[in-house]
Amino acid sequence: MICVRFNDRLFEFDSPVSPIEVPGFAPERPVFAKNPVVGALANKSLVFSRRRFGTNFELEPVYLFSENGKRIYRHSICYLLSAAASEVFPKRRIVVGHSLGDGFFYHFSEEKTVSPEDVAKIEKRMRELAEAALPITQTVLTYDDALAYFRDKGFRDTALLLSYRNEPEIPVYRMGDYMDTAYEPLVQSSSVLTCWELRPYGGNGMLLRYPKNGRLDRLSRWTDNPKLFSVFTEYREWGEILGMTGLGSLNRVSNEGDIKEFILMCEALQAKKIASVADTIASRGTIKTVFIAGPSSSNKTTFAKKLAIQLKVLGMNPQRISLDDYYLTKDKAPKDEDGNPDLECLEAIDTAFFKKQLRELYDGRSVRLPRFEFNFGGIGRRTFSETPVSLGKNSVLLIEGIHGLNPSLMEGLDPDTVFKVYISALAQLNIDEHNRISITDNRIIR
Repeated sequence: MICVRFNDRLFEFDSPVSPIEVPGFAPERPVFAKNPVVGALANKSLVFSRRRFGTNFELEPVYLFSENGKRIYRHSICYLLSAAASEVFPKRRIVVGHSLGDGFFYHFSEEKTVSPEDVAKIEKRMRELAEAALPITQTVLTYDDALAYFRDKGFRDTALLLSYRNEPEIPVYRMGDYMDTAYEPLVQSSSVLTCWELRPYGGNGMLLRYPKNGRLDRLSRWTDNPKLFSVFTEYREWGEILGMTGLGSLNRVSNEGDIKEFILMCEALQAKKIASVADTIASRGTIKTVFIAGPSSSNKTTFAKKLAIQLKVLGMNPQRISLDDYYLTKDKAPKDEDGNPDLECLEAIDTAFFKKQLRELYDGRSVRLPRFEFNFGGIGRRTFSETPVSLGKNSVLLIEGIHGLNPSLMEGLDPDTVFKVYISALAQLNIDEHNRISITDNRIIR
């Protein structure tokens, strides 16, 4: 007997059961605007709602408008696009790229251009698949059958990745005749996948846009970011030159004993990029302050250290300053909705004191920089360096923090003296053709 606890009730089954089979868990045909159930938590673990369990479990629904629900939805519309493209253009290999704003960039491998007409055909088929309300199920293929299927479909990266695995069975998701791997749960029916947009982008690809933030029933106004797109394009092309298009490629390089050389090449490329930034700063001749921003675990501190070395090579005298050292103690920091100190907001930083010290440095005065001890006494405390610092003729301040590009920190500064850098640990390497590595997950792992 299998016992499932759901909504303070205990259900008993005499054979393996999936969450979607539990009475009252999810409607037959969910309506997007009504915040449908798109996944499940079984004993607190996020799972596909059609996955069958042969043991007891406690069940909780995952709703579309929750954080887990958003991830499931975005992953599912990617699956929908891959299925549609595979049907419409069976001889072409569509590849998911990077995230860009509220969307994911896709392109056809080894093709320089993608016509708007081709994008429209894929979009039309995606709409048809969603309207058909096809069930999405999970099945298992033998290793040999899975490898043969993906090779036959032309999914080279998926097949390459499988060639470095040794499981006798490979789980895949099925919708109609289409099967593919997915490394996060999907929705249980294509009928949920109604809110998205597919548009031509960049001349050589398309952008799959998804609803974002609190309005998951509609798309926000599109805002382009061509500079970020150019960075991703450069790294994608560099990866293709090296034959590094997915985790299977990385496994192959490691297996063949060339991984050390590949790592050195990556580090050399990064050093070259940082040296280029330093050259640009030095060539301006007027830069006094470099503001560096990026999300948590994006490499801001290490980047600032490496940039400082490159600037020293050019005869400059960099002084690193961390905005973390200007935090207020926790008892003075703003509170979040749960009443806990909110250390992510700008108001958690003593911006008045920071701007005061910055003005003093600009005026040629010496200051003793703060050091913040986060663990002291449970609330933290501010101390000061013993040696004062000042801006000399060739000095430049390197100021880094998650709010490093906030305009309020630069008030009153001559724009000609300011240089801005945004940095993040971008994940240009995919798992395979249709499964990307989340940039946020990449940073969390770091």
